[in-house]
Amino acid sequence: MNRVLFLCGLCLWLTGSRALAEPFILSSGAFTNGGCLPVRYTGDGEGISPPLTWQGAPPSTKAYALIMDHYPGPGDVKWYWILYNIPPETKVLPADAHGIGRQGINSVNGQATYAPPHSRGPGPKIYHLTLYALSAPLPETFPPTSLDRDELLNHMRGLILAQAKLQVIYDRSASLRANPTPPPPP
Repeated sequence: MNRVLFLCGLCLWLTGSRALAEPFILSSGAFTNGGCLPVRYTGDGEGISPPLTWQGAPPSTKAYALIMDHYPGPGDVKWYWILYNIPPETKVLPADAHGIGRQGINSVNGQATYAPPHSRGPGPKIYHLTLYALSAPLPETFPPTSLDRDELLNHMRGLILAQAKLQVIYDRSASLRANPTPPPPP
């Protein structure tokens, strides 16, 4: 009988602890999930990285990694921001973040920096921001000019404890209509 009570109590405790666990959530004060990316964070504006915050990471998180990417067509991926070895105590990336973690290279210009989106072609484009909670930081041996999205995903294999996603939409043609460039002086 004591064994049954112990097991029932253990089940209740485990179920209760899962119910109380906070979900891993990525958000921004500049836009909502599924909302529009403000022009400020694009190549049509200031071109600075957007502000991000998160909560609910697993307690065993030792580092974070961030990828901002876009899928323009089948089998095609472009990435705009690679940031890894973000310290585990970090819960906020301010707008135009610098000096937090290490930058990987983007696919736009091959530089180790945020590449502001300014997609070509008509219509809205969806950009994905994915934050990974890792059980260990990545080795510091990667040269800053070589770690791209695929290499980062490969090196994170087996280290990912949780991930949080945020999607944002940017419609360059709508933005340019709303903020037309004045004609050059005669």
